[in-house]
Amino acid sequence: MTSLSREVHQEEGSNIGAHDNGAGVALVLEAAKGLAQFDHRRTIVVCFWSNEENGYDGVDRWIDNIPAGVTLSNYLNADAVGPTGLDTTP
Repeated sequence: MTSLSREVHQEEGSNIGAHDNGAGVALVLEAAKGLAQFDHRRTIVVCFWSNEENGYDGVDRWIDNIPAGVTLSNYLNADAVGPTGLDTTP
C-alpha cells in the first residue's frame, strides 16, 4: 500500500489559533472533502498534529510506527495559512 499524507497541527495556549493553525485545519478539511469525490490509486491519509512548537511528538510517533508495507510517497504540510500582516485583497 502507498499513501499520501497531509498534515496540519492544532494549537492551544498563547498562539493565534485562527492563523496558527485554524486556517490550516480548515484548508485540509476542505481539501479532503474535495479529494473524497474521486477514486484514487493510492490511499490518502489526512493527519492533524499538535504542539509542534515544543517538538514534533505526534508526527515523530506516527513516522516511527508506519505499518509494514506502507510507503509514504508524498507529504504536504500547511502551517500558518494566511498569516496576519499580508494583504489578501484581490
